[in-house]
Amino acid sequence: MYSTCLCCDVTDQILRITALVKVLWQRHGVEEATWEPEVAMRNQYPNLFSVALIDPGLTHSDVCMKMVASKSLPVEFTKFVIKVSNPLGKHVLVDRVCKNCPLMIRGHCFSVDLILLPFDEFDVILDMDWLTLHDAVVNCIRKIIELKYENGEIHRIDSDESA
Repeated sequence: MYSTCLCCDVTDQILRITALVKVLWQRHGVEEATWEPEVAMRNQYPNLFSVALIDPGLTHSDVCMKMVASKSLPVEFTKFVIKVSNPLGKHVLVDRVCKNCPLMIRGHCFSVDLILLPFDEFDVILDMDWLTLHDAVVNCIRKIIELKYENGEIHRIDSDESA
């Protein structure tokens, strides 16, 4: 995208948008947290980031068992066994859930109940109920998701920000 620079009034400069993440470094206070380029942090600390999929066809949000183990998430048994089927007709029986699991998206914390599934293509898959709870608007053409935080603020997430 080309634009006029607000600092030097030069036109036809490429406008670059860099996604930043706020980093609270170990043994430092909150006031010493710094904003760092997300791409650099993903490369340096890949275990701190997760890959999420949004699937409005699901009835339960899911989490990969490997992620639960690596993050030491608390797990409890469900009240009943759930049969989960995939589009190929295969199914698995699941009976464990991570209740009220914290899900950080762009510095904001959301709560989600995640059913444990034996897959590893994605770390987390969010379902229709979770999307509805947060008044999500998914724009497939523009590759944008809008979520409403608890304070009512709406935040837009571009898919290009996360690569």
